[in-house]
Amino acid sequence: LITNSKLHSVLMASCMPIPFNKHKILGTPRNDHFFKEREPLDEFKNYKKIIMYMPTFRKGYLEREEGEVSDSIIPVNNFNEMDFYDFLKENNYLLLLKLHPQEEGLYKTRLSKYKDHIYFLNKEKLIKENMDLYEILPHTDMLITDYSSVYFDYLLLNKPIVFINTDLEKYRETRGLLLEPYDQWTPGLKVREFEELIKVIKNSFSEDTFIKQRKELIDIFHTYKDGKSTERLEAFIKEILNNNQG
Repeated sequence: LITNSKLHSVLMASCMPIPFNKHKILGTPRNDHFFKEREPLDEFKNYKKIIMYMPTFRKGYLEREEGEVSDSIIPVNNFNEMDFYDFLKENNYLLLLKLHPQEEGLYKTRLSKYKDHIYFLNKEKLIKENMDLYEILPHTDMLITDYSSVYFDYLLLNKPIVFINTDLEKYRETRGLLLEPYDQWTPGLKVREFEELIKVIKNSFSEDTFIKQRKELIDIFHTYKDGKSTERLEAFIKEILNNNQG
């Protein structure tokens, strides 16, 4: 089991029965994309800010429903779809929406009318463009998520993160959180109401108050911060093959 740090190994061990002597802290190869020099993507050049929304799944896995399932683009109380689109348009922001593959069908057709400021990023588009999701993340200016572990990786970019926790209590009961206390491990503003969402996005861009907390967590979640995880994994595989041949 390849992990990012000792803490990551502990978390993974709580989810799957792989003993610690089978863990290898090498870093995750997909995170190497964060450290490469890159040109701006043509589709994003004309926007002032790029916001990625990546929630965890709520339904579909083992026919379970975890937390509260919402039909809103972003599941905060009193969400107003048109007002949110107007907010994005007025500020020239682009929202990239990447749902869990189990839930992509929920919004596929519905969001087409907002395509100039809300871009639905699904697995078919990524395959068509021959692009990994982690090649896109470095081009974003903010991550909005809920309880998804994607924010562990996004810490390496040290950019603002906003957490939607409208159903925190129910999610704790149904699926549970790996890390508590919640606020200590989530370095970003928390949102439950639509009006808060607008304010928080603006505030996070104008005054990012979680830089220090993110930097502290980066060292805990990531032993390596050099973009060379693929090289370490290749070397490890060669070592195993050489030992077996011997």
